[in-house]
Amino acid sequence: MKYIKKLVFPCLALILVLSSCKDEEDKKSYLTFDVYSPELDVTKTIWLYLPADYQTTEKEYPVVYFQDAQWVFEKPEGYTQEMHVDENLRALEKEGFEGVIVVGIQSNEETRADEFSLYANSSLRAGGKGQQYLDFMVHTLKPNIDSLYRTKKDRSNTAIMGASLGGLAAFYGLTQYPEVFGKAALFSAALHFNSDSVLSKASHKLVMEDARVFGVVGKNELNSEVNFPADNEALFKALTKYIPSENVNFTIHEDGEHKIWFWEREFPSAVLFLF
Repeated sequence: MKYIKKLVFPCLALILVLSSCKDEEDKKSYLTFDVYSPELDVTKTIWLYLPADYQTTEKEYPVVYFQDAQWVFEKPEGYTQEMHVDENLRALEKEGFEGVIVVGIQSNEETRADEFSLYANSSLRAGGKGQQYLDFMVHTLKPNIDSLYRTKKDRSNTAIMGASLGGLAAFYGLTQYPEVFGKAALFSAALHFNSDSVLSKASHKLVMEDARVFGVVGKNELNSEVNFPADNEALFKALTKYIPSENVNFTIHEDGEHKIWFWEREFPSAVLFLF
């Protein structure tokens, strides 16, 4: 059973969704609202997670910008899995984690390949709107979030995360806006979509040397056309040539698959490493 309460803020109409469960302390808690993007000329649905102690303290929190929000907090229609990010964070908070605000940007299956890639992929006939997408996050979304919530605004407290093509977008966040995003988590990043530019940007040190980068991929995430382990390993080898080893965490897991359950399992490790 779900309870919906409408809240009105100066800039955004918000919906607070609380999903009941057996343990009252484990209720899911997140906001959803729409933001118009002049950069992309579309309206984006945003999912916002606030730490459990947000309403009872005056603390400021780091912020994570997460791609594909439709399966980050809930299981959308047509999916069999979700990442359970809100439940995972609640569990970490109970163990002493200070907490982060998570800003999830819902994607559209028809346009996500365009928005998550910086350059067009001629063979796949898609891509090339990644700069506009990142511009939306930096120039429209982040200022709204920073004005409405108690956020730590500096780059050392601002991370970008994503899985598959969302992981590609997360990498580009580090290169296109290094002054904004100081941390990133790449879950089975689909680097092959713009492979040449990814390695070129990494090799030319367009990721800042003090960035913290988490990466994870499954050993068997490959087929005749795409080799996720090899692509991700090549990227992280390039990064570790100039970024201190303590700032980079990359793992190829034997049992990892290109599926949400795998990214859900690795999410807590990513958060704890970055923050």
